[in-house]
Amino acid sequence: MKYLEDPRLAHYTNLLSDFEMGDIVLDGRVEAFSCKRAGDDKRLSRKLDRQLKQELATSPKSPAESPLGPLSESSTRNLLIDLIITMNASFPDYDFS
Repeated sequence: MKYLEDPRLAHYTNLLSDFEMGDIVLDGRVEAFSCKRAGDDKRLSRKLDRQLKQELATSPKSPAESPLGPLSESSTRNLLIDLIITMNASFPDYDFS
């Protein structure tokens, strides 16, 4: 996953920076990333997919459903893995896997 610089997104980031909603202050940003898996991302994707499949097969209490959908479906697992890879790219000081 690679960060894609897009100057048009700066407008939305400015809107979300220090946005006050009563007692709450929202400080957010809008960024674009490519979703093509290469190198380390591809290896991490395979590893996470194996771990999820193994957990589903061996754990009787493993949740069959997630907020993203059924983990037994590859599309749901891929979405979850894409979110993890995006979080890892956005916050390199942390490991979300």
